[in-house]
Amino acid sequence: GAPLPEKLASLNVYLGAQPIAEALTAGADIIVTGRVVDSAVVIGPLMHEYGWQQDNYDALAQAALAGHILECGAQCTGGNFTDWHLVPDFSTMSYPVAEFSEDATFEICIPPNTGGLVNVGTVGEQMLYEIGDPANYLLPDVACDFTAVNLQASGTDRVHVSGARGRAPGQYYKACATWIDGYRLMGMAFIGGPRAAEKARSSLNAWVQRTEREFEKRGLEGYRDTCLEVIGAESTYGPHAKASDTREVMAKYGLHHNSREALGFASREFAYLATSAAPGMSGFGGGRAQPSPLIRVHSALLEKSKVPVTVQLGDQILSQTTYESESSDAAAGERYSNISITGSSELVSVPLEKLAYARSGDKGDIANIGVIARKPEYLPWLYQQLTAKAVADYFAHLVKGRVDRYELPGINGFNFLMREALGGGGSASLRIDPQAKAYAQMLLSMEVKIPEPMS
Repeated sequence: GAPLPEKLASLNVYLGAQPIAEALTAGADIIVTGRVVDSAVVIGPLMHEYGWQQDNYDALAQAALAGHILECGAQCTGGNFTDWHLVPDFSTMSYPVAEFSEDATFEICIPPNTGGLVNVGTVGEQMLYEIGDPANYLLPDVACDFTAVNLQASGTDRVHVSGARGRAPGQYYKACATWIDGYRLMGMAFIGGPRAAEKARSSLNAWVQRTEREFEKRGLEGYRDTCLEVIGAESTYGPHAKASDTREVMAKYGLHHNSREALGFASREFAYLATSAAPGMSGFGGGRAQPSPLIRVHSALLEKSKVPVTVQLGDQILSQTTYESESSDAAAGERYSNISITGSSELVSVPLEKLAYARSGDKGDIANIGVIARKPEYLPWLYQQLTAKAVADYFAHLVKGRVDRYELPGINGFNFLMREALGGGGSASLRIDPQAKAYAQMLLSMEVKIPEPMS
């Protein structure tokens, strides 16, 4: 419902799988397309191979899930995995293979003699990567419910996947526009020696104050936003930081201003820190940082009836049509029931990492963290303590919006969706982690109380 920005840098609509299936049926060997959802390159070939129709929603949901699991390559075969230290040989890590059956169940596996790893944890983590409400994962081809998905080890480096459910996707495509909102300056410098973190903060703050005074003299406005982080002193951990006495850090800065010239001046002025500020600063040999456009994303919905799609083979136009769909109500999904804690053993605190796998990702200024209990007996303790409020409190220094918790009983999991979580997100953010890549790793340090025998 937000108005379209006045001047756009780009505008794309995410198309679906149906025209891909049609092109394959027409005999195409290679398909060139505009922007499509990641899963379309998996759904399209399966629709063609099995003759699935547009309304075979459960099958399409399974195909969509396979596309979602495969789309980040080795991230479901040991890459970006909580237990990364158990993955054999990162240098020969294989990309995944999905082997489908006609009933739309599939198995994720890797070729033999490769260095990756496939287990319930690697596949489950990737299933939760960059999703919102798992009961309403919306695509052009199908609206998916992943809350009852079942993951079962079916052999060495092989996981059987079933249980995704689908329904009609509705009348809209997602449209994604970008626009330029001023400029940003990003960079960092090395600082070593005693009290390195304190020196970094003092130096960066002095530079910002010095340049803003000069802006005022020149009749320029101040910075729209600044983000000063000390990498190595756990700045991103906020109140949970433990590395307070490190002797080497990176002084990282991010500045936002409407004027490219103002940031150009700030970049040149940064050199004074090397000669006039704290001792032990280095790292200017690569040249000065340069201002670049700060690009924001504007997302919207566009009616499918307004987007004709042409399928062409050589010079022959095979079809030119719109791919409209029926609508359906949002799904409630599966929920946990009869979750209770029994026993009266003495409780001990352990890091969440001992009890769960976790994976985080982003969509614009929204971050998500998926969490999966390592064992079913851990679930009640996570259900009770790993609440939306607990996660919101843990990330209060980074997340300014609402935090919601969604349930996935099929895999003993949860998904936490955090709004206004990334300082604008992506290319609009000034943070060192604008895509929440480390959020799950941070949450894994959160303490959870469990009975002594479980620890």
